[in-house]
Amino acid sequence: MAQHWTHRGGGWLPPQRPRPGVVPLRPLGPGDILGGAFTALSRYGGRLCGALLLG
Repeated sequence: MAQHWTHRGGGWLPPQRPRPGVVPLRPLGPGDILGGAFTALSRYGGRLCGALLLG
């Protein structure tokens, strides 16, 4: 991963760790499925509603 420049304080920062995905990689229960759906809706709500209206 490449380093990036920041305007806060100046200088190079180490790369940030990747964030985990929406759904965990393990056997899923009903709570995990609903939690993933609500997480996806909160992150990508506008895009999901736009795709719903177009479809």
